[in-house]
Amino acid sequence: MKRIFTLLTLVLCALTAMAQGWPKAYQGVMLQGFYWDSFSDTQWTNLESQADELAEFFQLIWIPQSGKSANNGNSMGYDDLYWFTDYNSSFGNEEQLRSMIKTFKSKGLGTIADVVINHRSSMSGTWMSFPEETYNGVTYTMGAADICSNDDKGKTALNAEVKPTGAPDSGDDFDGARDIDHSSANVQAMVKAYLDFLLNDLGYTGFRYDMVKGYASSYTGMYNDAAKPEFSVGEYWDGNSYNLKRWIDGTAVDGVCQSAAFDFALKYALREVADKYATLKKSIEQLKNVSEKMQTDMNDTLASLKSLQHNPFFRTVGRFKGFHQESLVLQKATGYSQVYRTWNLLRRAYSLNDGIYRLQTKDIATLYEIWCFIEVSHIVKEQLIADGRWKEVVVDHRNRMEMNGVFTWELGKGEHSRILFKQDGVELAELIYNPKHTERENDNLSISNLVVPTVAQKPDIVLQLTKNDMEKGMKMTYLFDAKYRIDSRSNNVDLPPDDAINQMHRYRDAIYYQDYDTHVLKKEVIGGYILFPGDGEPTDVEVSKFYQSIDKVNIGAFPLRPKDEKNRQLLEEFIHELIGK
Repeated sequence: MKRIFTLLTLVLCALTAMAQGWPKAYQGVMLQGFYWDSFSDTQWTNLESQADELAEFFQLIWIPQSGKSANNGNSMGYDDLYWFTDYNSSFGNEEQLRSMIKTFKSKGLGTIADVVINHRSSMSGTWMSFPEETYNGVTYTMGAADICSNDDKGKTALNAEVKPTGAPDSGDDFDGARDIDHSSANVQAMVKAYLDFLLNDLGYTGFRYDMVKGYASSYTGMYNDAAKPEFSVGEYWDGNSYNLKRWIDGTAVDGVCQSAAFDFALKYALREVADKYATLKKSIEQLKNVSEKMQTDMNDTLASLKSLQHNPFFRTVGRFKGFHQESLVLQKATGYSQVYRTWNLLRRAYSLNDGIYRLQTKDIATLYEIWCFIEVSHIVKEQLIADGRWKEVVVDHRNRMEMNGVFTWELGKGEHSRILFKQDGVELAELIYNPKHTERENDNLSISNLVVPTVAQKPDIVLQLTKNDMEKGMKMTYLFDAKYRIDSRSNNVDLPPDDAINQMHRYRDAIYYQDYDTHVLKKEVIGGYILFPGDGEPTDVEVSKFYQSIDKVNIGAFPLRPKDEKNRQLLEEFIHELIGK
């Protein structure tokens, strides 16, 4: 197909309601029938001549905006000017356009229009002059009241022959053409007529909406609800899948989403997978006895990832800067969950927080430490709810992403790795991973008001429970240390290391609460507890010395292992009692 590049256009759809603008479980593929400055390859006559070949592989062909643009030279159509009456573009004339669409339709191909309604260019030499056009006996044009009052960040109001008087922009500003005020009744009527013209006069099958960040998503919903396109996809240029889903949800009319969106988030995931895989490959190659076959397989895999990453469409997408919200779409949607899961396994399998912890197969102790932190956070939430005083506990995961059963954490030091448990804005508990405690470090890396006058102390996990019912602002502090070691076995129970138990005594004695107004030091740490991967029946654990010492001196240990629900219950009951005190 000469130089027309194949783009498998991937779309996101809201999980709660199927988008009217995209068929459920659609298995077809849409081809981007152009690339930037493809004025020769994308001539309507050229595309029409390839209809038979295109129909073998694709179901939809997305073409550039086909109306006459403001630029008298070559234009890709994003400086749109005429909507109804002039379809002589850089890609051909109206007769050729209609012939191509008709031929495509006869071959089972649908044509997707590039709909540019975020902005509109004005007549040559003007800021605010638009053509009058007639469709179905009605004459349409735009005036000052149809352009956003803050267009071009106020430059239009300063320079235009007439000032725009429409409402402020409902989305991102576009510098270079007039931003259309979609709250205007005149604009809404004109856009609806324009879409009707595209579908029912020219014969398009559906729409690709350009720059939908530029105006509220509800307007796309309104327009599609009126036009009833079979296919609709929005160009919401964002790597955050939560924002993509929010835009899709925003198109809903009567609970039904009216459009899909390009999956830019997948592009970022592909780039991240390729980069992480290259790093992992390099580390493996430095090991001894790596077989030649394995090296060949790794080279082939990386080449495939790079090839996909350099797809002509994906090349234009910038670098991923991270997700800031959990995404139900990527967690659960068919196809996406597998990609997302693999991506996160790759990027978290061997490193945390850009190398703070470099995890290797031998570093099981660190893995256990991290797992304990995650497990304790789950138990704290469960027991806050089970306590019955709080109907709904909001968990502020400062350092966590969770998707499809895979947990990944950005674990730093001190307060950079903490979880807050709240209700109605009131803090109930705080869990902190691996804080350092010296008075010098406390300002930046530790828990507020906890200091050590002597040497640094580093318990793995710190739990603070807010006790406003006892005294306003009062907090009880409990220390946990995860030790992936077993000292010995006695009476059918594994025993924690003695030095770990002694360390908990040192922690409790060394860490103080300091009131920074009075500078008075107070004992605020209640107890310290070892978490270790011990085995034993709960009835035997309950009579062990390390467990009974918890009641006596608030120092002791809990066996905690993955899938050991019986011994986990001992820790659950203990934390439940702490919350209820």
